[in-house]
Amino acid sequence: MKRTLPFLLSLSALLVSACGDTHAPRPTLIAHRAGSGYWPENSRTAVLESVQHRYPGIEVDVTLTRDGVPVLAHDPWLSETLCTTVDGAPLPGRVLIQDLTLEQLREAYRCGGVENPEAPEARVVADTLMTLDELLDALAEAPEMLLHLDLKCQPELTPPAEEFAEQIMTRWQARGLPNPMYVDSGWPEVLEAFRAHGPVTTTLSWPKFPAGDSTTAIVVEHELLTRVGVDDMVAAALRAGSDGVVIPYQMADQHLVELAHREGLKVQLFAPNTRELLEYFCDWPVDVLITDFPEEAPCLR
Repeated sequence: MKRTLPFLLSLSALLVSACGDTHAPRPTLIAHRAGSGYWPENSRTAVLESVQHRYPGIEVDVTLTRDGVPVLAHDPWLSETLCTTVDGAPLPGRVLIQDLTLEQLREAYRCGGVENPEAPEARVVADTLMTLDELLDALAEAPEMLLHLDLKCQPELTPPAEEFAEQIMTRWQARGLPNPMYVDSGWPEVLEAFRAHGPVTTTLSWPKFPAGDSTTAIVVEHELLTRVGVDDMVAAALRAGSDGVVIPYQMADQHLVELAHREGLKVQLFAPNTRELLEYFCDWPVDVLITDFPEEAPCLR
């Protein structure tokens, strides 16, 4: 998931749709980036804490190292804001994860030991990148937790989709964990590569958020296109052959949610992060809410 969007729609725009059906099942709550409002995003600390708290689900971002190891990172590169060299110095520029082996990354860099300006109350813990294997080890203790893998697979910045699918699906299938799991991407070809490796639930991230692009500009553009009937979330998900769609909460519309459900699609929203927004969306007929602050959501209990 992209970083929390820096703007909020006015309350009147947010509430244009009618309130949700209070008789409908409440959404499943997922800790965004393993609960980045409380701990360093996508970190070992965040994953272990989320498992200990037994949140209904956990969402993490995954990319590949040069030697094909899936690791947890929000972008195809190390964050220049949240990561440092092993001695605490700023990064020497953009460090693409696909250019380094897991051993090189662990020897040279640490992430999470710098205060996150987007989550100033989150714990500061410097650590090496967590691997998908380590995450799966942790989930073995919580077989009921849903696992959401946001695939940071992007042309030129990462290995190809086929390698992503092979490295991740091989590990997942070998473990045989009972946890429900799905993968998401804004690139339909990435989802198709995963389906080619066996049964897997796929979700289209809509609209597409290329790494490094302005999330605000993308949301505003697609909101305008949707309102004039040019952009169609449901059609895009059906074309991609996905089982569901994940969208920013700012673009949520109950009519679109109903249309998606009629087509058999699951709908997930990210990332409402205030108590007021979580209380509001917990009553929506959506399937999943993805938030940095799961403890604030009434649908957690």
